[in-house]
Amino acid sequence: MGALYKRLLEARTDAIRSRNVATLSIFRTVIGESELKAKMKSNRPDPEPTDDEVLAIIDSNLKSARDNATLGRGADAALFEISVLEHYKPKQIDRDLLDFTITEIAQDRSAAVGPLTMKDIGPILSKLKDLYGGQYNPSEASAIAKILIVGAPL
Repeated sequence: MGALYKRLLEARTDAIRSRNVATLSIFRTVIGESELKAKMKSNRPDPEPTDDEVLAIIDSNLKSARDNATLGRGADAALFEISVLEHYKPKQIDRDLLDFTITEIAQDRSAAVGPLTMKDIGPILSKLKDLYGGQYNPSEASAIAKILIVGAPL
């Protein structure tokens, strides 16, 4: 069982005990979607979600809540959901460490395969995910890798 999934199950139990309906609804949604995602990816009848699967669901729900807050649709509820879910996200690495790590990975790959092309972005980001999965913005990491490969400035 993923550690994050276990934390969410414990938080759901606490919300049930304290009769916190708003928080309970958030946890039930994330847990249910995570379990569904794990079932769809597995042949087992009762697979437990990995931390990556749970983080993907949390990220998706955070994006949705941010969109709702921005558009004013249930802004108070959306802001509450954001505050609850942010607590379960891993600490994000800073931009300097992200730049440094991607540069190191790209240099290692270049030493192994020669000059880098756009086809090398996938393996570079895959290695980054192995090292810091869930701790960085994937769009930002992709942009940094592209800049390194094509040499264009930000």
